[in-house]
Amino acid sequence: SSAKQVVVSGSYANVRSSAKVNNGAINNLLGKVSGKGSLIGTLISSGKSIEYGDKKTWYRVKLANKLKGRTSGYVRNDTANLK
Repeated sequence: SSAKQVVVSGSYANVRSSAKVNNGAINNLLGKVSGKGSLIGTLISSGKSIEYGDKKTWYRVKLANKLKGRTSGYVRNDTANLK
C-alpha cells in the first residue's frame, strides 16, 4: 500500500528534529508548515514522545520539502492528520 500522507490539521504544524517539544537552550524546531491541509510529507513511523510527561503521539515524516537540510522530521499528532 502507498505511504500515508501527513497534512496540517490546524493553521500550521511545527516540524522538529526529535519527538519532543524543546524550546530551551537546545531548540529542535526545524521549521513549520503553514496552511490547513498542507502536505508535510509521508509517514515513516509513529511513536510516543521521548519527553517526560508528554502523552502525545509523534509522527516521523519524510518531508515533502527539506527543512534546514533535513529530509525527515517529527510532527505531533495534535497538529497533523494522516490521509
